[in-house]
Amino acid sequence: MHYDNLHPLQMVMLHKMMSLPFARFRDLRVEGLATDHVTYHIKALIKQGLLLKNSDSLYELTDQGKEYVGRIDERTAKIETQGKRGVLVRCQKKEHGQAFYLANRRLKQPFLDYVGFHTGKVKEGESIYQAAARELKEEAGVQADLHLVAIFHYIDYKENGDFLRDIYFYVFNGFNISGDLIMHNPEEGVENFWITAANLKKQKTFPGFWQRPMFLNERSKKSSENTISIHFRENVRVIKEF
Repeated sequence: MHYDNLHPLQMVMLHKMMSLPFARFRDLRVEGLATDHVTYHIKALIKQGLLLKNSDSLYELTDQGKEYVGRIDERTAKIETQGKRGVLVRCQKKEHGQAFYLANRRLKQPFLDYVGFHTGKVKEGESIYQAAARELKEEAGVQADLHLVAIFHYIDYKENGDFLRDIYFYVFNGFNISGDLIMHNPEEGVENFWITAANLKKQKTFPGFWQRPMFLNERSKKSSENTISIHFRENVRVIKEF
């Protein structure tokens, strides 16, 4: 559950609870705030499952509340934001000795009409393999044997210096494709197609697309008996158009 719309006074109360195993009503009071307003915000925190009133009439954090305050910056009493997690799936097949790659064209903003491989967010509680398989199925209608080959970390800014996003992509190669390809998928905002690398270079591709290693023939490589070699790349980028 997300709590993106907590009132600033509720954030102050949660910040107070960070160093208290239990709290009395007066411990949660905010200077200058009327009693009925304090009561209102305490009840709101209880309703959202972050706070509870125990049998001794003391307030304490719930498990959800403890998880939430663990993300509060103690200096600012605000939630610390972290880089987003996403997956990028690059499927390939060969026909008559020619390599083809499963690409899509975005039919929605941002990056309207850009071409690239299938990407998506990793949902809370979901493994990166589950996310990659789900995105491939939802967007293209197919399944594949997935091999993690890289992790990319991008910190993106606009040309004027404004921060845009911080995202980690877990990059998979997909082999042995099965299922019926959805060519046009308006629900997901993409159209899907197989394309050669030569023709892919003629498309309007996503920023940095050709700076990424293509891993044209790679699967996950075992560097020892129990470990897998994964490529890592980290870049700060300026995005001119999105």
